[in-house]
Order: sequence, then structure tokens, then C-alpha cells
Amino acid sequence: MKNNKFIFIAVILALIILITVGCIETKHEPPSSPERFELLGVRNGMFKVSWEPVEGVEENNLKGYLIAQVDKEGQPDIESKPYHLSSKETTSTWVSGCTTQKLFRYPRTPEWKTEKEYEIAVFAVSEKDKGFIFSEPSETIDVYIPKPDPPELSVEWEPVDGEITKADRVYENREHINSNKIDLTGEVDQENVKIDVLLNDERVKKIEDKKSFSHRFKLQLGLNKFTIKAKNKDGERNYIRHGFYYNTPRLVLDWSPVDGEKAKLNYNSQTEKFADNEELGLEKEITQDTVKAEMFFNNEKVREFDGEDSFKHHFKLQQGLNRILILIENEDGSDRFIERSFYINTTDPVLIVYSPEDGEIVSGTEVIVEGKTEADAELRINDKKINLNDNTEFSTEVELKDYKNTIEIVAKDDDGNKNKFVPEVDSMEHYDRHRKNHDGFQEKKRDNYYY
Repeated sequence: MKNNKFIFIAVILALIILITVGCIETKHEPPSSPERFELLGVRNGMFKVSWEPVEGVEENNLKGYLIAQVDKEGQPDIESKPYHLSSKETTSTWVSGCTTQKLFRYPRTPEWKTEKEYEIAVFAVSEKDKGFIFSEPSETIDVYIPKPDPPELSVEWEPVDGEITKADRVYENREHINSNKIDLTGEVDQENVKIDVLLNDERVKKIEDKKSFSHRFKLQLGLNKFTIKAKNKDGERNYIRHGFYYNTPRLVLDWSPVDGEKAKLNYNSQTEKFADNEELGLEKEITQDTVKAEMFFNNEKVREFDGEDSFKHHFKLQQGLNRILILIENEDGSDRFIERSFYINTTDPVLIVYSPEDGEIVSGTEVIVEGKTEADAELRINDKKINLNDNTEFSTEVELKDYKNTIEIVAKDDDGNKNKFVPEVDSMEHYDRHRKNHDGFQEKKRDNYYY
């Protein structure tokens, strides 16, 4: 009995404790204000500040620090003015430009402008119910951001035994070069400037305390990306980027049909078609001396070259697809190839005419023209386009306008090849009408003669 009494009392006490705890609201106190907010330096359109970390980071759920101007209520003025956000581990930072971090409802802030003075403070920021609480501002400091004065940097590029040409594709500051070596010369307008030259994101040259500089670089095949960085004693920076495609040796090719025409094929921009000839002329120029060049036609070697800088060659094309490959190698062992394809079709499309036959005589003034051709051919009868059915057959009525009639039936393919059949068809109705008119005229003529 006593045990049951103790259990009842314990349950009542537990309920009282749970009710009491549930009625107490958790208070979200703002974090304490950061102290010892100081300006450490100003340069190149930026300024650096520092502060001491606040206490109670975990208790106040600290999210970071905000550097901003202070409004009349002592809150950060961030709606239309610049601010800078740092992580909770940070106690010093450089401030420049604008932030795009979406901590607040403003996705982007105005920039910190140069040649302007700001009165700023640092705030500690904690989170509450998916919102934010700001601490009281630290002591404010005045910051004037001067206009940056980075070193002026200019460079020139000169290939060794070669030339620079514009890239085939439109890329800013990227060009072709047919030499594997290039000379860089440059200069800066200030003293005590450090220069770093990066090639494909790796530093290959470091230059200190020189207003002018030069260096020769060896290029690799493909794209070579240069970045030249200049930094003065105040930390102000400038840079230039440039890229060179080294795909040596370059080939300049001119393909032309012999007594014919060519046009691009729709399905492949690297393939051209020749509609009315079977001979192709090629003129080729190599932009630098080469050790060896080979030419292949439909997988068979047809010619070799050694040290030649230009040549001409004629190919006898086959019906259908013809592939031409030119492989060229330069002195340093690098090579390149160009492959082109040419399509030749001089075969007339098939044209079968079921009716009429040449010399056929019909009783009326119309005739049915029927036949069959190829699917990709265009069919015209007396210059009128006729549609084909699913079996590439055609059928249409043609009016016969006289006693003797010629019907022109033409099938033409995409390459301009034609097949033509021109039957002659006689109309008996026109013949009888013509003869009747002729006999009547003769009879009338005789009657007039006898009178």
C-alpha cells in the first residue's frame, strides 16, 4: 500500500515538472557586441578590418559577422547600402566590391565605391525562427576608400620563325600560332612591381623589381593559356590573359572541281558534293617547312612530300563517297592531319514510264501518264511538278491540245542529274476535227471555183 502511495506522488511531481517546463518560452537573446573593431589597412579599392570574437557562440547560435553602416535605430543599414558578410570563424577580412551571399532577403548589395568615406561597424548575427538577430553595433570607425592605382601592364608576343593568325572560332584573346616557340616582352609603369607569368595555370616565370622584362616560352600542342600578373608594393594588382592554339603545322587548302560545281551537303559540313564532274583539283600550301607529308585517297597512299611548301594534285573521284587524308609532320616531331570527304554522283535517276508509249494514238483529247522513279527524285510533266505515292509511282491526266502532241517527262535528283522521256501522242478526235475542217474547206473552195 505504501509503495502505491509513493508511485502516485512521483507521477504527480513528474506531471508538474513537465507542465512547468512546457510553459517556459525559450528566450533568444541577441549575441553580444564584437569588441576592438579596428581598421588594419586600405589599398587597391579595398579595406581590411578586424575584431575580437564574441562569447557564447553555441548558446546564441552565431551565424557570422556583418560589416555595415549603422542606421538611426542602431541596426545595420543593409537595404540599399553596401555590406559585407563573414563566417563565424573569421575575425579579420578584406572588404571590396559587393557580396552575393543570400543570407538576407537582399540577394545582391550595392558596391563599396572608391573615393568615398564610410562610417561602419561590425555586428554579430545569430538565427531565430528562420530569421536573424543582430547584436548591438561595435564602435564605429571611419573608412575612406581611395581610387586604386594598379600598375599599368603592357605585353607583346613574337613567334620564333612563324606567324600568329586569328583563331577560326571567336574567342577573345586567343589566336593560332604555327611556331612552337614564342617570345614575350613587356613593361610596367611603376617601380618595385612583382610579375608572375602563368602558363596553363602553372607559374613558369617570376620577375621582381624590373620595369621591363622578356622571356621565351616553348608551347605545347593545343591551347596554351598565358596569365601575366603584376602586383605593386601596395598590393594593387593588374593582369593580362592571352591564349595561343599551337596545332602546327597548319595547312591551307583550296579544293576545286575541274569544270564542275560543288555545294555543301546538308548532313555533313565536312563533306562536299560534285554534281557533274569526276575530277577534283587540290592546291595546298604549308605554312612552315616540314619533314614529311603523306596523302591518302580512300585509305591508299597516293603521294609523299619532303620539305615542299606547296603542291597541286588532281584526283579521279569515284561514284559515291571519296575520302582524302593529308598527314603532315614538322621538325620537332609534332604532326597534324586534315581529312575531307567528297561525294560524286553523275548517275541519272531511274525513270520508267508505263504509259503512254511513243507514237501512241488515243481516241479522246486526254491521256493518262503513269510511271515510276526514285524516291529522292523530283518529277515534272510538261514542267508541272507531280507528286509521287508511297511506292514512288506517279499518275496524272494530260490534256492533248492538237492532233500531234509531245509530252516531256523529266526526273531530276538532288545532285542535278536528269532522266527524260518525251513521247509523241496523237489524238484521233483532234485528227477527225482537223480532217473535217480541211475537207469542208476544200469542198467550199471547189464550189466557188465552179461558180
